[in-house]
Amino acid sequence: RSPATTMEQNDQPDIQEELDTASAILSLSGPCRTIGDIYLTCVATRGLGQCRPLRASFESCTKETAKNSRAMLGAMGAQMFPDAAKEEEKALAAARMINRQLFQPSS
Repeated sequence: RSPATTMEQNDQPDIQEELDTASAILSLSGPCRTIGDIYLTCVATRGLGQCRPLRASFESCTKETAKNSRAMLGAMGAQMFPDAAKEEEKALAAARMINRQLFQPSS
């Protein structure tokens, strides 16, 4: 059984949050990395109020890439768990692995 099959129905909001977080990680580490770095540099050096145009570009990038990032989760999950019954289970398994790596406490 895949990790997702043990989830209960009342965990749907948590599942969506896990999928959204992992999708954002993929977007931020890939296609939106450059604009994100530029935006954060602006905030660090000029202050938040001076960076609105860059923030808009950064937000636009993350919104535009969300669908592709979600599809990437499904593809990653399909490679890791080819026997999982549902596509959602495959994507969730991949999301959990990504989230665990990012949020795992350092030793």
